[in-house]
Amino acid sequence: MVSMAHHVRVFVPAGSDAVAVKAAKQLDYVNNDLILNATIKGDLDLNLDGALDGPNEKAGDPALKARMDFVGLNYYSVSQVIPTTVKNAAGATIQGLPIDTNDPNAKYTDLKWEIRPSGI
Repeated sequence: MVSMAHHVRVFVPAGSDAVAVKAAKQLDYVNNDLILNATIKGDLDLNLDGALDGPNEKAGDPALKARMDFVGLNYYSVSQVIPTTVKNAAGATIQGLPIDTNDPNAKYTDLKWEIRPSGI
């Protein structure tokens, strides 16, 4: 049996403005969906925009698709996302960066990760 354990995480915007909301949605996609879409569906989204419209992007690639027998999921915590723009060498743009939450009313692990069971 071949598998992986994928670390899923909840991303919430650090503010309520449209830019922060968009940044959190993209980081959720990049962290949680991108890898699973590639390994389960065979979709390769190189520019991280959620659409398979680039010249080297692939949908349903048999070299990627369904290569695992099962998928394990790890869930630990939640991150706030602050809007920013980061470009990688391939030209993909990340619209936000994760930061640890700092809710004084929340419970935290010894690693200072917020305990939020509802995130799963």
